[in-house]
Amino acid sequence: MIYWLLEKFLILNIIPKALADGESTTPSSGISIQNPLESDTIEGLIVNIIDFVVMISIPILTLVILYAAFLMFTAGGKEEQFKQGRTALLYAAIGFAILLASEGIGRLIEAVVVGTDISV
Repeated sequence: MIYWLLEKFLILNIIPKALADGESTTPSSGISIQNPLESDTIEGLIVNIIDFVVMISIPILTLVILYAAFLMFTAGGKEEQFKQGRTALLYAAIGFAILLASEGIGRLIEAVVVGTDISV
């Protein structure tokens, strides 16, 4: 009952007065949306994505290296566990090399397409 009275009060008293004062219920054309990507071109977007992946992968690389070292140090004469740690370390090094190459290739593509200098 109280909600019904409140609703009737709003509909009959407040909303018509607001509309009579010249205010409209439609949004104004002054609304703007900010670009969350921080780049206006596809080249800049690619570089931003590559930078983000590099930033995220460095801690992951550190954890993989620590895991590989843990496996190698705790092998205790177990040849299979030592090989597993060595393989994990090798894969971490290969992944890091691919990561560095992808960053360089992304910047090279940006320089070729846009015609800017290659900078790190």
